[in-house]
Amino acid sequence: MVINGNNLAVKNLRLQGLQCISGDCPQDAVIFVPISADAKFWSEDASWPSGMQPKAGEDVQILPGMNIVLDIVTPILNLVTVNGRLSFYDASIPIELNAK
Repeated sequence: MVINGNNLAVKNLRLQGLQCISGDCPQDAVIFVPISADAKFWSEDASWPSGMQPKAGEDVQILPGMNIVLDIVTPILNLVTVNGRLSFYDASIPIELNAK
């Protein structure tokens, strides 16, 4: 998927993951975790449970309840799992989420 942000009419992106395309797909019950009202910037080390920004090749998890704002160009990450909120900063600076 490539999203370049050049079309100013497009403001939202909605993704829906499909665990199973056909057949019986039992899933665990979903536990509601409220999203933090305190958004934290991706670029700040304190935003991450490890105390450091994700580095190239790492798997990244935005945990339930986390509210992260992407405000930089990330290194090429391995896997990004979003179980909280990931927003993209509204600015004229380059912002990219790079992952395999």
